[in-house]
Amino acid sequence: MDYVSKKEKLIKVKYPAASLGRNLIKLLKVLHSTKILPIEADFCDIEEKINNTDVEFTDTDDCSTVALSLPNSFSSIDTLDTLDDSNVRRPFIPSKFNMISVLGSGSFGTVFLSEYESQHYALKRLPKNEINEYEMEQIMEEKKALEKMAHPFVLKFYGTCQTNDELYFITEVINCGDLFMAIYDGERLSHEECVFYAAGILLGLTYIHSKNIVFRDLKPENVMIGSNGYPKIIDFGLAKQLPYVKMSDEGVLRNYSKCYTLCGTPEYIAPELILKCGCDTTYDIWAFGVLLYEMICRITPFVDDKSSKDVMKLFSNIVLAAKSGIDVSKKIDKKTDGTTNARDLITQLLSGDKDSRLGKSELIQHPYFLSTGLSMTSLYEQTIPAPITHDEFIGNPVENARPVTPFDANQAMFADF
Repeated sequence: MDYVSKKEKLIKVKYPAASLGRNLIKLLKVLHSTKILPIEADFCDIEEKINNTDVEFTDTDDCSTVALSLPNSFSSIDTLDTLDDSNVRRPFIPSKFNMISVLGSGSFGTVFLSEYESQHYALKRLPKNEINEYEMEQIMEEKKALEKMAHPFVLKFYGTCQTNDELYFITEVINCGDLFMAIYDGERLSHEECVFYAAGILLGLTYIHSKNIVFRDLKPENVMIGSNGYPKIIDFGLAKQLPYVKMSDEGVLRNYSKCYTLCGTPEYIAPELILKCGCDTTYDIWAFGVLLYEMICRITPFVDDKSSKDVMKLFSNIVLAAKSGIDVSKKIDKKTDGTTNARDLITQLLSGDKDSRLGKSELIQHPYFLSTGLSMTSLYEQTIPAPITHDEFIGNPVENARPVTPFDANQAMFADF
C-alpha cells in the first residue's frame, strides 16, 4: 500500500476501506504478538470496527490552498453571542457573487476569489450531485464548527448559501500561501520563525479545543498565511464536536466522549487512532508535535526510506515510537536555539500515553516558546511584524473551473444547510 510522502509530489491517494482494514488488522496482530500492544487490546472489537469503517486517507487536498472545507436562493443566518460584529452571519444571495479567479480546486469542490457587494470573499462551491448522506453529515459538522469560530488564528467564517445545484461556504480570503510553502520553499525556517508559527498555531488550536472540538487534520497545508504574515488554521472538514450522540449497534442513542473514525493524513495520525482506541483533543497535540518537528527538520518524524511509500510501515513506526518513546536526534539542537528545548518539547508532545502529553497551558509556558522573548499578548493582538511575508496568489482564470452540473434529485437532504 503506497502513498506519496511530502518528499515527493503531493498527490491525493485514496485507500479502499476493506484493503486498509485487512492490513491494519495484520499490523495490530503482529504488534500484539511482539508485546508492543497492551494485552488488553481487544482485536475482535478492533477488527469489527475497522471493517465497518469507511476509510479515506488524503495526503493533500488541492482545495486546502484557501480555506473552507467543505437554492433560486436559500441562505443560512445564525446569531452567535460568542462572535464579534465583524463575524456576524449575514444573508448571501448566490447570484450576487462575482467570481474573480479560481484559488483552488479538488475532488470536493472549487474555491473562488469572489466579490459580493464590493467585499472580497473566498467562496467554495460543492456540487450537490456529488454529495451523499454521509458526506452531508460531515459538511454539517464542518459548518457547525466554523460557526463557533471567532479567533485571530482561525479562519473567519461568514455564512453559507445554496443554489439548486450547489452548496456555498463563504469565508475570508487567505491567499498568501500556506505553511507547507513556508517550510519547504527557499531557506530552512529559522528558530525564531518556527517559534512564531508554532505559537500562533497553538493559540488557534487552544481556542478550537475550548469549544470542545477536535480538529483531526492539523498539517502544514491546513495552516494558511495571511497578508500580515500570521498563520491561520483552516479546513474544518474533519473537525468533530465532543461529546456527540450516536445510535449504537443495539439501536440505542449513546453519548460518546471520543471519536473512532480512521481519517486524516497518514504522517500526522496519532497511535490511539491507528489502534482504534478512540481520540479526543489530545490527538491534535500529537499532530502538533509532528508539525513542529517538520518545521524544524523539513521531514515528518516517522517517515524513513523504508516507509516513504508504505502506509503500513509508517503506521508501524508510529506505534513503535508510541510504545518505546520517540528518540529525537541531538542534531535538532543545532537547528533551533542550541539547547535541548525543542527535543524536550517534541518528546512530550509525541508521548504514546495521550494523557501524558502537555496541556495547552503547559505548552505555551515551555522554554521553547520563551526562548525568543516572544510576547504572547502581542502575538495574539498581531502587533509585531511577522518574520516572513509572502506574495498574494491572484488565482487562475474562472474559465478553468469545473462546469456546474444540474441537480435534479430531491433537495430535502440540503434543507438545513
